[in-house]
Amino acid sequence: MPVRERKEIQKLLRPDSVARANRLSKLTNCSSLEILFIDMLILSRRLIAVLLVASFLPACEIHRRTIREYQTDQTGRTTMSNVTEDQYWKERVDERIAAEVAHEKPEAGYDTWQNYWRWWYSVLRRKKKAPFKSQEFKTSEDMINYIKDRRRAKGLPTYED
Repeated sequence: MPVRERKEIQKLLRPDSVARANRLSKLTNCSSLEILFIDMLILSRRLIAVLLVASFLPACEIHRRTIREYQTDQTGRTTMSNVTEDQYWKERVDERIAAEVAHEKPEAGYDTWQNYWRWWYSVLRRKKKAPFKSQEFKTSEDMINYIKDRRRAKGLPTYED
């Protein structure tokens, strides 16, 4: 097959070529310019759709979710910080351990810290996965082990050993 014929066949096989528009114009009552315009319109709509999808990708957990925390010191000055869900949860564990060390009464109406910690373990164990997307805690047992490790570090019983 001569090179000239091959090139013509290749042009006809290209999806967005002028040759395709000319061929379609012969089959329909539209001019090749109208067909090219329709092709451009379809292409621009596809491009817009791709750009819209790409613009929403950053919202798809590429960035870690954070919690905005406000704290007021003794002078009344308020500070704001963004913490990850992991950091926030760890801070709550440390606060509860510090309250126990300070001999404060447990929250949520429990009479002893032992009952409180056993209740929290049972709440965490109800689900196999962590209650939030976490880099560190893949399962609820990871979270319970973290609590136990923090309690051991303070010389407190884990209430399950």
